[in-house]
Amino acid sequence: MPALPTVGGSSGTWGTELNTWLLTAHNPDATLKDIILNTQTASYTLVLADSGKVVEMNVASANSVTVPANASVAFPIGTMIAIDQIGAGQTGIVAASGVTIRSVSGYLKVSGQYSGVTLRKRATNEWVLVGALTLGVV
Repeated sequence: MPALPTVGGSSGTWGTELNTWLLTAHNPDATLKDIILNTQTASYTLVLADSGKVVEMNVASANSVTVPANASVAFPIGTMIAIDQIGAGQTGIVAASGVTIRSVSGYLKVSGQYSGVTLRKRATNEWVLVGALTLGVV
């Protein structure tokens, strides 16, 4: 298992480093070169190809990442997707109709620029969201 990143990271990238650690910790054969970025410049709905990737939200204004229902996109249970807020616009994580996102205190917003979160699918329409979260719903 890779070493846990230290608090502070380089240039405030601790959230990104934590997401990379979470992805590689669950896939010991992965290396940093294996992590693929999917950069978005507007609100975005996850697609099957995002599985195991880092979705970078590089948006100047408030934006959202929508987690689709299993009927629309059948991610396998255990799928992990990291989401990093690269732009200044706060990124919120939104559950499509029928989807439940479980997180500490129900927090669904990335805490700020250069921080990130990770989604893990734990059941058919249920996801767990961990990482740099802040109060509020989208």
